Amino acid sequence: MDCSLSRLESLVENEEVEFDADIAGIGVLIAFLATSLVAFITLLAAYTTLSVPPQLCNSGDTILSTHLRDYLRKLRRKLPKLKRVNVVDSQNERIDAFMAFMLSISDQILVSQVAILIAAFIIHVEITIYSVNIVIALGCLASTVHLGSFPFYIDRLRDHGTAKMVRVIAMAAGSGMLAFVLIIQLSYTWDMETHVYFTCVLHDFQIRGDDITGRIIELFVPISVLYGTYEIVQLLYTNQSPKSITTPSSVAQSSEQPNNAVLRQLEEQPLGRVGEDLNIIKRESELLRRLLRLVDQEEPGSVTNSTDTSDIPLHGIAQRSDSREMQPDMDQYTYAQLKTSFLKPNLSKMSCKDIWRQTRESERDALLSKWLQLEALNLLVSHPKSNFHLKAQVYRVAERLAFHQCRGSFMWRLLWLWSGNVYGIVTVFVSRSNRTGLSGDPDHWGFGQIVPLALLALPLFAAMESHADYKRNIKAITIKNHTSPSGPVLVPGVVVDINSPDGLSKNDREATNYVRKVGEALQKRAKDMGHPELYQWIRGQELKDSPSIESAVVLHTIFMSSFTTSMGLYMALGLLWAKVILIPLLFILTGRRAADLVWMAKHTRTGPAVLKYLGTISLSEFQQGGDHGERMMVAQAAGEVEEDS
Repeated sequence: MDCSLSRLESLVENEEVEFDADIAGIGVLIAFLATSLVAFITLLAAYTTLSVPPQLCNSGDTILSTHLRDYLRKLRRKLPKLKRVNVVDSQNERIDAFMAFMLSISDQILVSQVAILIAAFIIHVEITIYSVNIVIALGCLASTVHLGSFPFYIDRLRDHGTAKMVRVIAMAAGSGMLAFVLIIQLSYTWDMETHVYFTCVLHDFQIRGDDITGRIIELFVPISVLYGTYEIVQLLYTNQSPKSITTPSSVAQSSEQPNNAVLRQLEEQPLGRVGEDLNIIKRESELLRRLLRLVDQEEPGSVTNSTDTSDIPLHGIAQRSDSREMQPDMDQYTYAQLKTSFLKPNLSKMSCKDIWRQTRESERDALLSKWLQLEALNLLVSHPKSNFHLKAQVYRVAERLAFHQCRGSFMWRLLWLWSGNVYGIVTVFVSRSNRTGLSGDPDHWGFGQIVPLALLALPLFAAMESHADYKRNIKAITIKNHTSPSGPVLVPGVVVDINSPDGLSKNDREATNYVRKVGEALQKRAKDMGHPELYQWIRGQELKDSPSIESAVVLHTIFMSSFTTSMGLYMALGLLWAKVILIPLLFILTGRRAADLVWMAKHTRTGPAVLKYLGTISLSEFQQGGDHGERMMVAQAAGEVEEDS
């Protein structure tokens, strides 16, 4: 290839640069764009119909899906012909159907990405910068769709070694080639008017010294591609098993022998061991009683007077387990000392290994739940300066929880997938708008345009097959339900008296009574303060019914959607000022999340022992096993079925 400046300028001036329709033709573009949009719409439909694997969701997803379903319910009233699917009994079947379809879509776009990149490298001598820009845009679009949707169906591949290996090789090849081309694109000589061909840029790669900052910012895209690939490969080969999925159908299946199920659940829950902590719970009950009495007696302005330190060491209370021995000494303790002894803060140093253990992805839900319990408990035993100050503290905790839950939610994955779609689509149109020196019609339809469109039939066939499998499974379940003998069914919301003598010792029953008293005292305190949701936070109950958390989650979602859309749009348009704002903001959000998690890990190592029993004083919590987001999504679905019946 003759890359002399005079020849290239002559080609551009005379518009003699041939357009490569097989690489950047309209049919190829439509195929990629249609596949990416179908993938996004499919995942959004799965999210709205509660068809996302529960281990990928949390309480933030529950709140958001509730709002989406409320909107669809209003739409269904206006359009009564819309058929409603039973969201509970068919949840597992719908998840399987969506997984099968997304696996087909993801594989197709992965293969298409690798194919178009390999084709570009094979003809790297003849391919123009214009065509490579289109290839980069389509490669980024395909990479975002594949990497973004992979966690949705990852469980289908965990036990298939060959399938995993083939996909890892394809992902590594595609991401490696894409990152290489993205780095070459940073060259100062990447200009259609001066260098025209990709090979000419390779021979004259330059980075200007006065534009180092801008080029470093441009590295964000290739680094994101490589990191996303690494994260998916790591996730694919981890030995950690996915969380168990608890659905109403599985509850119904286990309800054929309710007595055995109840006893088994009681044994698995900490309530069955409550008697072991009898003395500790007694002490904590007395501490709480005295704390609340001081709170009721003292005015908000006298809080500072109650924080004077006594000469009596705080560990004196913690070391006593006999309530009779503790009783006289407690009268000498101030509010601050009682509060410290009740909350049991532990601020000793933690090793990096322990911090990592508590903040890793699989432990974050438990960490956030424990932190929310302690924050709510701290507010309930505190002296609010005013109603406004108390409300501000409640919303501060709600915002902090919503921040972490939203960034660990499935909606966050969806929004980044949307951001990738925006980036890829806008980049395609921006690249097509610059046709300097090109000859021929970029919109000409030929053999190379029809084939990619014809291949769009493959996802359609996969969708038809998934739907047929879904209907067949639903029919089998319906037949089984009609033929199975009826019996007592355990459903969420049925409260069973845990003071029954069956299965509980005397110590268990006595400790349970103390737990009930603590719960009643905290519930009354929350109502008196005008924030009954604080008691829900302590028990880990329906957070979607908490007004402050609900509003915080909605606001964070609005911010996330605006941020991810802006990120995709401005990165594609190449506006440096926007990149300088958005990329540091992304790092700030990431830094806040990391610092917050470390802080929570250090401040949630200890706490009142009664906290772990407050959420298990009724059978409803037992039957809604699994993680927090899982329980709430199942409860929500059950409520909708009851409402529509």
